[in-house]
Amino acid sequence: MHSILVPTDFSKNTQTALNYAIDIANQFACKLILFNTYKLSHRAGMFIGVEKMMREDSREQMANLLKETRLKLRDGATLEGKVAKGEAVSTIIRAAKKLEVNMIVMGTQGASGLKEVFIGSTTNGVMVGTKTPVLVVPSEFDYRPLKTIALSIDEKLISNETSLEVLRMIIYRYDAEVCSFHIRSKKDPIPETMESSLGGILEGIKFSFHEIDTDEKSINTRIEAFVKSENADLLCMIKRDRGFWGNLMHSSVTTKEVFHSAVPILILHD
Repeated sequence: MHSILVPTDFSKNTQTALNYAIDIANQFACKLILFNTYKLSHRAGMFIGVEKMMREDSREQMANLLKETRLKLRDGATLEGKVAKGEAVSTIIRAAKKLEVNMIVMGTQGASGLKEVFIGSTTNGVMVGTKTPVLVVPSEFDYRPLKTIALSIDEKLISNETSLEVLRMIIYRYDAEVCSFHIRSKKDPIPETMESSLGGILEGIKFSFHEIDTDEKSINTRIEAFVKSENADLLCMIKRDRGFWGNLMHSSVTTKEVFHSAVPILILHD
């Protein structure tokens, strides 16, 4: 892990995500890049100097945040701040690609859990549009040492094992164990080779494998119950254009509103 991008609007909602990112940066002795975007509305553009004022305000707040954050870094972790003009989602995605960061760590906008992430937020836009791993931290989450990771898998498992690179690094650094689970309809047969195939992918990593029988109406509550029963500190999912997680992020607001997580979610892209 060499660098982490942390988008921030300098609000309390993003502070929880920043604190989580600070711990990761300290663990890996990597670079933490704080990133703020500002956008000038067409109406505001009629006023001379408005853009300059917005830019200077962002830079001033960034300088203050860098000063506060620097005091929390240790063990060789470094810090950098960037301010950019543009629409938040696209600007964050471009920055992550240009800077070649290992991960984006983002917060939510105040609601408990992660329900609002799937309702057209900036965080959702970045999750859908980037290929960089995204770690989403609920604004109300109380940080605790990362010991157990719940990993959601499907029949396709992982076609590109490099998608797991960040997850592997986190597992090894925190000496965490993995509780993998497969969600299936009660009428679907259990893939006999899934557990053994997963063992090959997670070679050298302590993991358990669980089957969760459910239907579309109860799928979210079953996931929440599993995370809670395993006392997981992180929920990891593999995002594809199709499948449960892909549908969740692209489907109707009704579907999106029923899903939330009490723990951070790490989204990997396959």
